[in-house]
Amino acid sequence: MDGAASGGTLETIIEHASHPLLFVKSTLGFNPLLKMPGTNNESKNVFTSSLQWLLSYSSIHSAWVGFMPGALCNLEIVRRSNAILNFGENFHYEESLVYKNFFEGFIATSALPVAATVFFLGPLFSFFRNYVLPKPGEGPSREV
Repeated sequence: MDGAASGGTLETIIEHASHPLLFVKSTLGFNPLLKMPGTNNESKNVFTSSLQWLLSYSSIHSAWVGFMPGALCNLEIVRRSNAILNFGENFHYEESLVYKNFFEGFIATSALPVAATVFFLGPLFSFFRNYVLPKPGEGPSREV
């Protein structure tokens, strides 16, 4: 994977993670992402998914694949799109990062628990947010 993090994307992730809506119950009686446009009815499309949680070798891609942090958000976007656009009655979604080699995948996968730990340690997280991470409007150049 080539590239770098965008400050705006990181700030959005931080903001959403700081105010989780995990325990908000829908008044519809079902996941509101499955609501059909203009009605209060739930989409009948069957949506299944599988995300790559661990680093492993994919014989399909002939490469090492691992967890994509944005996949959790993308999963919900695709779930909503399927309800609105009707991709099919039985739609399956998969997402993972493809690495150039095992070492690159191992380093990236190992960094995720470290990043999660920093996020939950207030003073250390404040330091990273203020002095290390790019700010909104900052990020990789077009060349990167």
